[in-house]
Amino acid sequence: MRKKILSILMVLLLTLALVACGGGSKPDNGGNGDIPPVDGGGDGNGGDENGGGEDEVPPVGRPTEIVIMHGAVHEVDPRNKDFSGRERAARIQLHEEVEKELNVKIVYKPYPANAPWGPAREEAIINWHISGNKQADIYWLTTIWLGQIVNAEAIVPVDKWLSTHGKNIDDSFLDATTLHGQTWGMGPERLTGERGLFYNTALLEDLDLEDPVELWNAGEWTWDRFETYAVEAKNKISEGQHVLGSYPSVYAESLIPLNGGAIVDLETQRVSFAASPASETYTYLEGLYSRGLFETSPSYDSGSDAWGNGDVLFHPGNLWFVRADNRWGEFEFIQEGNIGVVPFPLPEGKTKDDYRIPLGGEAVYTIASNPNDRDKEELAFEVWNRIQLWETEQALGEIFEDSLRKTFDDEKFVDVYMGIYDKVYFDIHEELGIGTYSGSAWQSKVNQGVRDGTTRQKVMEVLDTYNNALDRYLGNDNSEE
Repeated sequence: MRKKILSILMVLLLTLALVACGGGSKPDNGGNGDIPPVDGGGDGNGGDENGGGEDEVPPVGRPTEIVIMHGAVHEVDPRNKDFSGRERAARIQLHEEVEKELNVKIVYKPYPANAPWGPAREEAIINWHISGNKQADIYWLTTIWLGQIVNAEAIVPVDKWLSTHGKNIDDSFLDATTLHGQTWGMGPERLTGERGLFYNTALLEDLDLEDPVELWNAGEWTWDRFETYAVEAKNKISEGQHVLGSYPSVYAESLIPLNGGAIVDLETQRVSFAASPASETYTYLEGLYSRGLFETSPSYDSGSDAWGNGDVLFHPGNLWFVRADNRWGEFEFIQEGNIGVVPFPLPEGKTKDDYRIPLGGEAVYTIASNPNDRDKEELAFEVWNRIQLWETEQALGEIFEDSLRKTFDDEKFVDVYMGIYDKVYFDIHEELGIGTYSGSAWQSKVNQGVRDGTTRQKVMEVLDTYNNALDRYLGNDNSEE
């Protein structure tokens, strides 16, 4: 009996020892007994979804979600299945490293249907802030809406973080988003000038005209030479064809700065479209129009039917128009590679060193105002900066050059544009809240005035409108409106 009791005691002691030492079967998932996060939950972002190593310790607490709201998520989210950007693997790795180090979850979200591109998106961002229901920590938006969104306090300035997390942000973005003496936005690369005077190379060849790029390279692409050139082209074209496409105001936007002026100058904070450099430009455009050089049924950036059908020689535009399906990419002459570009002509006495390309309506990232968690504002700024693949100035130039090679078939167009792409300045006339197509827009007055030779008088009709809009933009509005 005693031996039986002793045997039972030995079995009990052995069982207790095994339990105390953690013996028995492993968890069903094959894990190593990892201690779960303090909050008892998690969404898998803090650990290794492939099983993890024995040395890994999950972070304490659920990761903080940082939401980046963008109009084209597939262009910027490397983990999106339709990602169209470059260096996907490196970007994914960077995102994962930042998520682990800062215990965050980076989420890209598209703007909802009730916040489409345009004034509706500006209004939505402001209303989200007013209602205390912001939809993201970082908003991708255009500088056209910046003034209203800043004045509504829906985003916050980033100046106090620039010396720590934001050292890599290019000055072009800082300059483009400066308002009320503070900086409100950023971008991952640098702003480049993308406006140019495009031309149909097949039509040019049919008309047996001199190469505009050769004239530019020789320093002969001046206002006088351009007018002579355009008249020569007009004398050779067939019925239904035109020399100059689009509206006169689109040419004025690029020609005024070449003549030493501006439309609405951010640096001087003045409306300048009635000053002498602008007035001289209007006179020049009136002369071109009086010679019958402009097409009769123009359109803005998407181009008219005549341009799309290959019946217009020159057309102003932006580089991205060339291959975009919703701009010029579907035109037959574009698909056949018959598209070239040349800088706009320079006034007599100006040189290539005087060339300037206006910037405006630029896409930038901003930090949403978060009154309930100011620390998260800085965290969002840090996260955004750390997930960028910051390139050297030389590398950025090479990237831009590669994009030009994807746009043009002839290397000479790449070379000519590389000579001007960084000669930029910021003009804020598009940022003042006056629609391009409205009756009170500077553009509308220019287009009316160039047709009948009264441009100077016409733009004076809206000078006060723009001065008041500039005051509102700058936060200096003392009117009773």
